[in-house]
Amino acid sequence: MIGFVDFISRKLAEGSGVSEALRMWAVGDSDFVESEHPRNEEGEFTEKGGSKRKNKKIAKKKESQEHVIPKLKSYESQGLKYGQDLPENVYLHGSESEEDIDPENMNQATLGGTFFLSRSWETANRYSKENQNGIKAVKLNPEHLIDLSKEEDRIKLATIIIENVPGYEGMDIENFANGSNGLEKNDLDETSMIETEGASLFNTLYENGIWGIVDATNRRNVEVLSNEIFEPIEKDISDESIQEVSASRGKSLHKEQIGTVDFMGDTIKVSTVNGQYTRSPYGPDIIEFTMGGNWYGGSREGTYRPICAEDEVVLHELMPPVDILATLVHEVIERWGMKTKGLSYDDAHSELAEPAERKARRILEGGDWSFEGSLGEQFQRLIDRIAA
Repeated sequence: MIGFVDFISRKLAEGSGVSEALRMWAVGDSDFVESEHPRNEEGEFTEKGGSKRKNKKIAKKKESQEHVIPKLKSYESQGLKYGQDLPENVYLHGSESEEDIDPENMNQATLGGTFFLSRSWETANRYSKENQNGIKAVKLNPEHLIDLSKEEDRIKLATIIIENVPGYEGMDIENFANGSNGLEKNDLDETSMIETEGASLFNTLYENGIWGIVDATNRRNVEVLSNEIFEPIEKDISDESIQEVSASRGKSLHKEQIGTVDFMGDTIKVSTVNGQYTRSPYGPDIIEFTMGGNWYGGSREGTYRPICAEDEVVLHELMPPVDILATLVHEVIERWGMKTKGLSYDDAHSELAEPAERKARRILEGGDWSFEGSLGEQFQRLIDRIAA
């Protein structure tokens, strides 16, 4: 039986040429050029056939969905260090652009980048032309990612393709997935899985909730089908990098979301701000800001609203992990007391937030706390122990 790699090679030879399946594509000067294959209003191919790399447009998020697709930001701004072992589900993108990248524009000529991501710093550095400022990081939703290093994922993908995509019918699923030239052998640093079949394969995978495919090589390259797979990276607050922030940021709030927490039915964003600028008379001039704040709190109504949304708490960016978590507990509970219980700031602060913070600090500094997991996970563990 023919294997996947052999089949793809044959399809490429029948199609527009191996060069069009290469990972890097020299994109033209325009945005998305006229496609050889007609598209409908959703940007999907309406005819079977391969498309040139520069014509392939990543599927857009439907406007009705609540999921906010993050931009690809520099790895340093997200608490990562060059060459480190990446957190789970975090991937890299290399391009010549040093600016944040909108996922919908990943194939524009000005970026000189790729449709692909990788777990390899070397690969990302190569595509950024050895300019580390061009390396971005983003997290992918593993629920919509096919991992070709996992047999169950290879079988799943092979079954979907063979049962739904014209030209693949009758092929042996086991051999297609696990044979000597099966899916496991696919290297997404060299070829694209989507180029050869265009509409039929792309739309079939998307409709089955497959928004990305990661190969089994040690570089772990990913072909992105839909930008819906992108998620923001939550910083590891135990990483020293979050403390490597200088006052040299100057006259800027430098507000940055570092995670989300869930409490009593509310999902609350957690952001850090430049404390010096927040207190400055040439900035927001919130002189009482020291470690944190929330929409409802403060000595007068609306104290922190110039820097904080209703569904958010803000923390000083220069704090150690213990202070981050303890202050977060204080602000979240204070916010809940004022919003839900109708308490005054003084009562919510002294009767709810301060006692909870004191208990949080005893737990955090008791010697058995592990600063592992995302900010949201650590917050939930801490709340559970406070309530116990």
